[in-house]
Amino acid sequence: MSVDEFAAGVETSYDFGFEVHTVEETADGAHVWLEFVSLQAPGYGPEGETCTYWSLDYELVWYDGWLLIDRVTGHDDSSGHVPCA
Repeated sequence: MSVDEFAAGVETSYDFGFEVHTVEETADGAHVWLEFVSLQAPGYGPEGETCTYWSLDYELVWYDGWLLIDRVTGHDDSSGHVPCA
């Protein structure tokens, strides 16, 4: 995905309700379990959703003194998202 494609996908989004459940140091950086809600234009949400609950695992790695996101997956091998009720 290019930077322009990523920017287009998030320019209609509003994220809130962040809850960090765990932060664990790893040999390469850190692992973070994060939950939040996003509101977005229907064309940019998963399966056309306008409101999404996210539960994601972030793998962070050290790069030149910075922790950068290396991989994001759904928490506990889930899809990582469900539509708001």
